[in-house]
Amino acid sequence: MISLTDKVQVHKFGEDLSNLDLNFDNKIIHSITKEFDKKVEDSGLSIKMGVRGTENYFINNEKFTVTPNNFLIVNKHQQFQCHLKSKEDIEALCLYVSTDIVSEVYSNVSAQKSENLDAPFEKKNTPQPFWERLYDLAEDELGTFLIQARNQLLQPNGSEVLNYTTFYYTLAEKLLESQLNMNTQVNKIDSAKLSTRKELFSRLTSARSYIFDNFKSNIQLDELSKIALLSKYHLLRTYKKVFEITPYQEVLKLRLDSAKKMMQTDRNLEEIAFEVGFSDRRSFTKAFKKEEGVSPSLYRKIG
Repeated sequence: MISLTDKVQVHKFGEDLSNLDLNFDNKIIHSITKEFDKKVEDSGLSIKMGVRGTENYFINNEKFTVTPNNFLIVNKHQQFQCHLKSKEDIEALCLYVSTDIVSEVYSNVSAQKSENLDAPFEKKNTPQPFWERLYDLAEDELGTFLIQARNQLLQPNGSEVLNYTTFYYTLAEKLLESQLNMNTQVNKIDSAKLSTRKELFSRLTSARSYIFDNFKSNIQLDELSKIALLSKYHLLRTYKKVFEITPYQEVLKLRLDSAKKMMQTDRNLEEIAFEVGFSDRRSFTKAFKKEEGVSPSLYRKIG
């Protein structure tokens, strides 16, 4: 039985992690190792996050490279292989959450309020398997939650201030909200076949991930078109329909969000403008004022 006052525990491992089955419920693994090679036959539902370096996962013959900027979801009972070999330490977090908690949260999220009151402990629904792909940490609220969790969990004794039940129920909620939102986005694609919609969505997310990773650079539409394997017209039209923002607007938003974080430091505005990808301070000021309604210098003062 779990007490309401129980705290989250982080279990630290090195190369001895390869001796474990990696099929846990509500457990956090913090690993630091230079080498790791393991095939897992029956995984727990988990989120793989990088801290330092990169990890390579292989699921159904597809390679997923986890870095400190993204995360990977692996379903319960999935088979996968993880391989890494480095001269430097590779540091990562793996967050396992029980399917019982996920099912309970899903039942309450998907049920009507009256049903929750009439039968609060009845598990009426079970979510579909999660979409196993790389997610950018800046993609949605799940990523924001994971960034905050990672920062807290890596602090000395940081996990001791995190409540066990609150943490795992919130993790399940954010995980489900992310998937439900993604299902909504997939259904915005004009195609009768679900398989076609999923394929197109996968191509769009490849382009979007490229934008998140390279927004400070001068990204060309031709580049995105090749990455998404879509014509420029189809890419622009479908991207806007699915994500409710154009690729250009996405780049601009990411640049301005990054600039606002940097403006909390003492770095000068011209340096910040170049750092986030603007050609000069004038273009940065113009874009910032159009978005925020005030100039960067005034924003910094009132912030």
